[in-house]
Amino acid sequence: MDEHTVFNSAQFDEPTPMVDGEDGGKAKKLKLLLKALLGLVVVVGILFVSAAFIYPQVAKRMQKEPITITYWGVSEDPLVEKAVIAEFEKNNPGIKVLYVKQEKQEYRDKLAVRIPNGTGPNVFAFHNSWLPQVSGILAPLPTDVISSSDFQKSYYPVAQKDLVKNGAIYGIPASIDTLSLFINTQIFEATGAKTPVTWEDFLKLSRQLTVKDEIGTIKTSGVAMGTFDNIAHAPDIIALLFAQNGVEMTRFLETSSRVEEALSFYTSFAIPPDNVWDLTFESSLSSFANGNVAMRFGYFTDIALIQSLNPSLRFSVEEVPHLFGRNMTVASYWAYGVSITNKHAKASFLFVKFLAQKETARLLLGNPPARVDLAQEALANPLIKPFIEQATSALSTIFSSETYDNGLNDRANAYLGNAVRSMLATTPVSSATQTFAKGVVEVLTQYAIR
Repeated sequence: MDEHTVFNSAQFDEPTPMVDGEDGGKAKKLKLLLKALLGLVVVVGILFVSAAFIYPQVAKRMQKEPITITYWGVSEDPLVEKAVIAEFEKNNPGIKVLYVKQEKQEYRDKLAVRIPNGTGPNVFAFHNSWLPQVSGILAPLPTDVISSSDFQKSYYPVAQKDLVKNGAIYGIPASIDTLSLFINTQIFEATGAKTPVTWEDFLKLSRQLTVKDEIGTIKTSGVAMGTFDNIAHAPDIIALLFAQNGVEMTRFLETSSRVEEALSFYTSFAIPPDNVWDLTFESSLSSFANGNVAMRFGYFTDIALIQSLNPSLRFSVEEVPHLFGRNMTVASYWAYGVSITNKHAKASFLFVKFLAQKETARLLLGNPPARVDLAQEALANPLIKPFIEQATSALSTIFSSETYDNGLNDRANAYLGNAVRSMLATTPVSSATQTFAKGVVEVLTQYAIR
């Protein structure tokens, strides 16, 4: 074979015939590729449309969903709370407030458990004597809620002492309530009695107004005072005597002689033969409402209870008696605070700021207002007047009744109740006082009150 034969043979060989399936396979692959590309274009298009149109609309709707904050309180008049909340929600359409009325019993314990574990309220009411117990679950109020200078100008000195710790403000007072003297107007008019100003006048008048039968049973009491278990606000009354007699809570043992004097004076109203009150009476509040007591001590919150028990009873409210130059009384009120574990802190602070405003407080003028600049408006109500007039000189006390705190108040009051019962059971006054004083010092130490 010559080179031409080889050359010609390689150049002119016939092509190898193709199998029918190969051409069809390539076409199928091409179709699949085109479908994949088309699907990718569709997905990208959907994502683009979502990003450009749908997502902003959804986000916008999500932004419009209102925040709900929970507010726990103990108000006996939830309609007032609802009116305040409605006004806030009208001014802040992005925030809803859910008010949940709590029973006072075990309320503080509930706060102490629920707030740390994140299931408690955003905003809650607390008693003015509780700061040593609840400061760990309260958030200090920022200056854009209320500044120190505004707080001092707006609220009474007792609130400035009760609700401020290390310069930080922890609460806004809801109202102010001060221990006052309730007088049965009918008995006073019938006997020509005048409102007592000093404790000496008070003691004499209480005996003059007491009516006993021939065997010494008290039919009409001059004043509900002297025992512990059937006297509403007995701890507060004794705390009033402590304050006016110069007892210093931070020097309780050192001023125990003044404690003894106050306890002796208090229990003398229930010790025969000159007693004006005893344990045969039912509650002092209901006895007063029934017209069987000429005088009793109480708070503004008692008025509605008395009127509900006896709508026809005529009574007035006056300032408490006092020692010379010692005209203070004791205060018992509730304040608003913000929980320290709070996923809606900004909205919660905004709500408390609203509660602190003068216009908001004016909605609550059915109660003695906490704000000093609303005092004149409230004085027009004769039943509110004495509570307001005494507010400037009011003091707080650990011996606050009916807070059901299962802590500071209840422990201090338990020692106080034991002291009164012991003295009425003829235990030597000095012995009962010393036991009481030591117990109080233990309580003060436990809650770091100095």
